Amino acid sequence: MEFARYKVIGKRQYRGHDPGDIFEARFDAALERAVYRGNIEILEVIRPGLPEGSYRLPKDWPPKANATPSEAPKGASLIGKEGS
Repeated sequence: MEFARYKVIGKRQYRGHDPGDIFEARFDAALERAVYRGNIEILEVIRPGLPEGSYRLPKDWPPKANATPSEAPKGASLIGKEGS
């Protein structure tokens, strides 16, 4: 989902923003029409995301293929051999 930073350049308010105001909003058809009419202008497109290399997995991930799966300690489950 893309956002943009807009500036009101018309002589009237746009969606509660006075002329000269800068605001952020998601792209939609009404905003596109307002840009086309000259009521607002796009200052910057904002594409949310993670910058390359800014995320890391834990050092022990993925687990080694020969590692034994861990089990819950005895008594950790409400289900027992005797039933409930």
